Order: sequence, then structure tokens, then C-alpha cells
Amino acid sequence: MDEKEFTDKYKQTYDYLLGYLTKLIKDRSIAEEVAQEAYARAWKSRHTYKPEYRYRTWLVKVALNAMYAYYGREKKHQSTNIDEEYLDTHDVELAIEIQKAQDNLENLRPIYKDIAKLFYVEGLVYSEIAAILNIHIDTVTNRMHWARKQLVKMHIVTR
Repeated sequence: MDEKEFTDKYKQTYDYLLGYLTKLIKDRSIAEEVAQEAYARAWKSRHTYKPEYRYRTWLVKVALNAMYAYYGREKKHQSTNIDEEYLDTHDVELAIEIQKAQDNLENLRPIYKDIAKLFYVEGLVYSEIAAILNIHIDTVTNRMHWARKQLVKMHIVTR
């Protein structure tokens, strides 16, 4: 991918990626910082992009890695912030329940956590998760099975 093609893809995907990260992080300034880091990483690793996959899917994976690196570097975590969207509905109890569920996702074993977040929080389907994480869809299915079992034990999801 040459510089012009990368610039075109940047223009096509920036608003989407920033919106995605803002929804996930819940802080626009941090989301902007992570987005810029994601594009810098994408440029450096553009040779790893496989055209048979959607560019946006690959970019989201790069952005998730940038976000994890950011939080590791900053030694802080945003999971205690309840999304304002839920508070605006005046249904504080629901917001607290949703926050507890999201916090409990953090208690999953790392091998299951990313998949469960992408499925339950982001609403992605197994094929999208497989593409983002660059793993086979059968692996996603298997890991979701075990993640769901753990979440049932924690009373977060029902069978």
C-alpha cells in the first residue's frame, strides 16, 4: 500500500474509527490520541494487511492493540466510568447493572476476555471477531462457549 492509498483509506475510515474508539473509551480526547497512534501503527505495519479482509476490520484490530498499549502505559482504566448515554435515560439501576456486567468481563481469563467484549459490548458477530483477532471462526466459537460458561457462573448471562 503506497502513501496515497493509505491517505485515502485514512480519510475513508477516520470518522468511523474515532466513533468506535470514543464509544469504547468514553473519552473523546483519549480516543483521538489512540486513533492517531493506531494510524501510525497501521502505516508501519501496512505490509501485514491482507486485502482479502476488510481494511476497516484490520484497522480496528490495530486500534484495539493501540488502546491496550495506551492503558498499559498510562496505568489507568476507564471501566469505572458509567456511560453518560445510560445516565441520560434516568435509568441509573440499569446503568449500574450494565457497568457491573462490563466489569465482570474483566474477570474473565485473558484468552476469553477480548472475544467476550467484542461480542457482548461491541455487538460483533463471530466472523467479524475472527477477522479482527486474526483467528479461525471455530476458535472464536470455542472460546465464546467457555467464556459464556464462566459468565453463567458469575450470573452475568443466562444459558
